[in-house]
Amino acid sequence: VNSTNFKMEGTINGDLTAFAYDAKIQGQVSHAVNVFSRSTTFAGRCEGPFRSISELLSMDGTVGGSVIAIGRVIAFNKGAVIVRDMKAIGAIVDVDGTITGKLRVDGDRVTITGQIGGDVDVSCKTLIIKPPAVISGNLTYECDGEPQIDSSGVTIVGTVKRAAPKTADEDSESSLIATIATKVSGLFAAFLFGLILVRLFPSYARASYQQ
Repeated sequence: VNSTNFKMEGTINGDLTAFAYDAKIQGQVSHAVNVFSRSTTFAGRCEGPFRSISELLSMDGTVGGSVIAIGRVIAFNKGAVIVRDMKAIGAIVDVDGTITGKLRVDGDRVTITGQIGGDVDVSCKTLIIKPPAVISGNLTYECDGEPQIDSSGVTIVGTVKRAAPKTADEDSESSLIATIATKVSGLFAAFLFGLILVRLFPSYARASYQQ
């Protein structure tokens, strides 16, 4: 699907691949969802994996497979469910839903208030874990300073440990990857919007090119 504003409310028996400036997915997809947009809102159900490159991603639905999300702001909201694992790269990542499997996050500010059934591996500048967060596995973190964990209402069943110090090259590479990912998501959205305009309004694009 190529569209400026894409909204899906029905049922798709197969995969969904959407290129849009703004995408809203509220229906059910029997296999995988792949979405590339400036802004994505997912409140439906995906039985397979969910992959997103979006500057802004808001998730409220259910994913039967794993999730890979790259963007500037990633919000995994309360009530959202991922049956398997989640990997996220973003400047701001908020995890408030339920993840049955593992969680891996690379970003600047990461906030966890949801329930994670497996291990959590976080690399960020600021890590905040607040009630009613539950981590059933181990927590391994790499952040500037100490993580902000509210021990009065947070449950971590496994061990909590700081990741082994990275070499200068590894730390620079990790930071570079996160920066590139967030920049690419925004640039890709702008580029995609331009392509959509060209496709929808070819006469205007031709006139602009000639001018």
